[in-house]
Amino acid sequence: MRRTLLLLAISSCSLLTACDNGIHFAESTDAERARAVHAAMGNDGMRAAALAKRFIDGRFDASTCPARQTDGDVVTITGGCVHDSGWHLDGAAVITKHGKEAMSIHFADLRGSDDQGSSFGYDGTVEYAETAGGAIRIVSHLSSDVPGSGRVISDLEVTCDETSECHTADGGTIELPGLGTAEVVAAWSRNPGDGPAYRGSMELLGADILHVDLAVVDEDDCAPGTGKPTGGVCVTVRR
Repeated sequence: MRRTLLLLAISSCSLLTACDNGIHFAESTDAERARAVHAAMGNDGMRAAALAKRFIDGRFDASTCPARQTDGDVVTITGGCVHDSGWHLDGAAVITKHGKEAMSIHFADLRGSDDQGSSFGYDGTVEYAETAGGAIRIVSHLSSDVPGSGRVISDLEVTCDETSECHTADGGTIELPGLGTAEVVAAWSRNPGDGPAYRGSMELLGADILHVDLAVVDEDDCAPGTGKPTGGVCVTVRR
């Protein structure tokens, strides 16, 4: 079974830039660490942008929910209704298109849920741009709710070039409400061949440091007595 290897290194808070209200990763659960890494890679912003693209592409036109109003390059989505599929939608989103593959999205507490327990929630803004060659830039100032993982607030810019080499801009942060904030320093790429799905590394600078080796390894490669596979991650704590 493949797992992502997380190495948690504890460091003096005086050396870090994100110590004020910083996340104590050593005291966090495996699920909380996994949620932090997921958000730090820009995945919340990417999922929010993918939902917005579905709205502007008219993929919900077969249903009257959500209400969809178009004024030039601006598409306004309004909930307060139930989609034909059974999804309950509330809140709103305003999507401004900038050409074919760029858009600005303002979510006004847009939320969805179904009777099976699935849900999502977005509040804030996302700037998304994609080139013909596949390069992507996404800037998120976004509060995101993920079922079973809790809320994360992202203040983050992620850029990926045509070869899927990605990095975060300086000063990007994530916040796990109730736990604190962490600055994100990361560079990674997708591996198109055999072996790990990703290459690269990440550090989340909170009250301590979460160092992440983004190479995917077998569960058996976890250090004996310290590896704890949880939610697809393998964690080793260093004090």
